[in-house]
Amino acid sequence: MIIESKARLHEQTYSDSHRKLLGTHYTPEAVVDYIVTRALLPIMQNLELLPNCKILDPACGSGLFLLKAYDVLAAQWKRNYGHFSAKEARHILEDCLFGIDIDEKAVAVTRKFLAEKGTNAGIDSLDIKSHIVVGDALSLRQATSLFQFDDDLPIALEFQSAFPAHSFDGIIGNPPYIRIQNTPQAKRRFYAAAFATANGRFDIAGLFLELSEHLLKENGRLGFIVSNKVLSTSGTKSLRRFLHLHFNLEEILDLSDTKLFAAAVLPLILIATRTKKKYDRLIFSSITEAHNKADKIYEKENLFDLLEQSEIPLD
Repeated sequence: MIIESKARLHEQTYSDSHRKLLGTHYTPEAVVDYIVTRALLPIMQNLELLPNCKILDPACGSGLFLLKAYDVLAAQWKRNYGHFSAKEARHILEDCLFGIDIDEKAVAVTRKFLAEKGTNAGIDSLDIKSHIVVGDALSLRQATSLFQFDDDLPIALEFQSAFPAHSFDGIIGNPPYIRIQNTPQAKRRFYAAAFATANGRFDIAGLFLELSEHLLKENGRLGFIVSNKVLSTSGTKSLRRFLHLHFNLEEILDLSDTKLFAAAVLPLILIATRTKKKYDRLIFSSITEAHNKADKIYEKENLFDLLEQSEIPLD
């Protein structure tokens, strides 16, 4: 966990104003573990998918989700095939993990920490520059109507050809929390022209959900932590309709009452599959603060361990 600790220390070098500008919030380790495991488990257990799976974090920051994805893929590879050498480590790091971030410094750090994973596995050098790239992932969508281009559009990606439509088996992460009112006018026009759900007082994180449908394969897996506004506000009505149409929602874990983030963001975890086939069961959980004396008290360091005490059918 030394590499992950260094990644978290890097996150703390950003000032509050810089993080607000980028819409970033520190993702607790337990949240990263939960999302990566829940979203990627069906992929990892599929002997046909695992060897050539492609996993993307479209707002990767310092790479915590990708570092965890490497760990779980490596562990599952060893369980499935009985071995895991430098050759397999190189394959996962160079061919299976993809990341995008608008912050050039964050991309450099993600590349560095993934390279350290390779060093620990006995790899001298890695070629991941074309898979961990600088740019705005939302620029991968093309505008569907004509509008005036200017200088303040989303930053186009390096190596855009590495991110074709419907090519990823899994998308994971913590997309930025930015209200549309706080984005430049040119970007607003681009988003409105490129995304079906970009109407009203939408949130940038919601566009990442629509982008995921564009990038995931059929039956591709999604695991995000987003604002709970997705469930309730009138501004996200078209987004809810879009999710219902294009995804099978498998699990919603509402953490809005847990003060998970210091900022005024009320988060929930969303696990889904890109498919038009709908199933008759959705797991919904809500972890809340108790203001009265509880009948039963469990000592837990990890918030998500509470779910193991419940009867929720997670297996």
